[in-house]
Amino acid sequence: MKIIDENGRLWGKISVIDLLVIAVVLVMALALYVKNVRMNADQKPVSGQPAQTITIQVRAEAQKNYIFNSLHVGDEIWDADHFDGKNVLGVITAIEVENDPGTALTGLTDGTVERIPIEGTVDMLITIESSATLEGRTYTVNDEYRVGVNSKRNYSTLLTKFIGTVMDVY
Repeated sequence: MKIIDENGRLWGKISVIDLLVIAVVLVMALALYVKNVRMNADQKPVSGQPAQTITIQVRAEAQKNYIFNSLHVGDEIWDADHFDGKNVLGVITAIEVENDPGTALTGLTDGTVERIPIEGTVDMLITIESSATLEGRTYTVNDEYRVGVNSKRNYSTLLTKFIGTVMDVY
């Protein structure tokens, strides 16, 4: 008995095309299962440790004075690129002016780079208090947002937006 007969059926019973359609449907069902069930389970903290209070320090360089004036201690702050409408990153506990006027790195005509003052701006160090779990050496806020030193993010409060760099997490 032939494996594939003259009509293209395996052992004279089922078509090769039918098998391919069944295989594609099974692969799609498996992908849907992995996407919805397995990935949701993987997003939970695996450390099993309870949340702890952490402090995040963010440096915002050369920010306009109106941005500085619209930030207040007690404001909720979130990452504008990862905000889901309900989970904030934390609460501002301190705002410190590091340089007034603010500074920025600028390339000069001789090819060197120098930090120069920019009028009408300030450099700020913003301290944020948050609740996070510790997984290894990584702090995770709201079970999905990882906080790391030297990461540049777009931050928002109710009144303003600014770009800042995480300087320290403790």
